[in-house]
Amino acid sequence: MPCDQIILNKIEISATNLDLLTLALETLIEQRILPRYGIGAARVSELAARIIRQGFVSLPAGQEHLADRIKQEYSRQAVQAAARKFGWRLQEKTPQKLVVTRRV
Repeated sequence: MPCDQIILNKIEISATNLDLLTLALETLIEQRILPRYGIGAARVSELAARIIRQGFVSLPAGQEHLADRIKQEYSRQAVQAAARKFGWRLQEKTPQKLVVTRRV
């Protein structure tokens, strides 16, 4: 295979809320999980809009795990938004486990 060739894999992402996906991508960039590649705030918003419009993200071979991290962070943002909206109490038990309790 020529050394100037990049293999991209398409991974499906079912996200519907542009604001939450943009926030998820910004969080992953801040945590240095996603590479910045000169991405500014406007570029993150464009990337999020393209992911929602196309329904997938294209990543280089060997970096498919990044799609999983995007999905996880999008889910985290969705849970946090629902907790704020409905006044639920949110506790983080582990980095990947949130516990939501309804206030009475």
